[in-house]
Amino acid sequence: MSRSSDTGERALAGFPFVDTDDAVVARERTSALLIPHDLEVHRGLLPFRAVHRHAALSTISFHYLRYEPEVTMTCPLTRWFHLLLIPIAGLCRIGIERRRIEVAPGQCFVINPSMGIRLHLIGNCEVLFVKIPSIEFSSRITDSYNAPASSSITFDTRRAVASEACGALVDLVRWVCCDLEHVTPVSLLPITNSGVEDLILETILSACPHDLKVSMTRSKVGVVSQIVRRCEEFVEAHAGDPITIADMVAVSGASKRTLFQAFRDYRGTSPMAYLKSRRLERAHAELESADGSECTVSQIASAWGFGHSGRFAKEYRAQFECKPSDTLHGKPNPGYSGIPDTLGDG
Repeated sequence: MSRSSDTGERALAGFPFVDTDDAVVARERTSALLIPHDLEVHRGLLPFRAVHRHAALSTISFHYLRYEPEVTMTCPLTRWFHLLLIPIAGLCRIGIERRRIEVAPGQCFVINPSMGIRLHLIGNCEVLFVKIPSIEFSSRITDSYNAPASSSITFDTRRAVASEACGALVDLVRWVCCDLEHVTPVSLLPITNSGVEDLILETILSACPHDLKVSMTRSKVGVVSQIVRRCEEFVEAHAGDPITIADMVAVSGASKRTLFQAFRDYRGTSPMAYLKSRRLERAHAELESADGSECTVSQIASAWGFGHSGRFAKEYRAQFECKPSDTLHGKPNPGYSGIPDTLGDG
């Protein structure tokens, strides 16, 4: 009987569920735990063998599945859960309606609840599945995508997710499966259990294309520009006051994560870095108009929220390519053009 030499052979080795040469037993037990399916065995020179291992965190579960030599699983609608599929040896060919998608090791694919499929596992195929209740995605996409609380999510099934996009996700899932083998797994500690699940779910949402990325992009410019504009107006009115990130979150009307993403998308920076840059602009303008015989650089820096004169001088020089004292005493400015208005006038 063949044995895989891939590291996947050891995945979830401490969590056996099925190891059988009986196709009926394999289908019944895997249907009950992973996904209901019919199983067609492609007979060849090698005997049939099925291995299924299983471990679970709080809400999501991990499944290692290996069939020898080759089988086809015909699966109806999953209805209430998504399945993340990660081949680690062999080849997985997915049939959806009239399309055929090949998923190779290093790639991944998400099976949606509304999807009936055929999985053709080729070449002593080894696969990791992550089974995720769809409600777990719904509870996160409101915050991540400004979507309504009742929103569902459908992942793109036109092609496999390329290794360049999902490499970190594949590594993360394999790390969790490896970690579960430890005597005291980090993944199962009460403090980190939900954190590991959150990380997996957020990484799937980031790595795997889905309809909310498309639909939210259509309205994103208007929504996010308003988030950024509200913060910009607040900064313009209170640049000299002690402003915290909590203040900017409150003013924006968005979550902290959404606020940071909005500034990354439309300013290429963070909210607090933007605040610092605007304070430097204000200090620069005052240094240009001030009388150097009546005030000092430190006084102007302090008025705009910079308590450490040395750090202010360094940050000022990085932004304006000159010393603040040069600006105060009227030396030529190298021609700093200011912060571009990347959002336009809207």
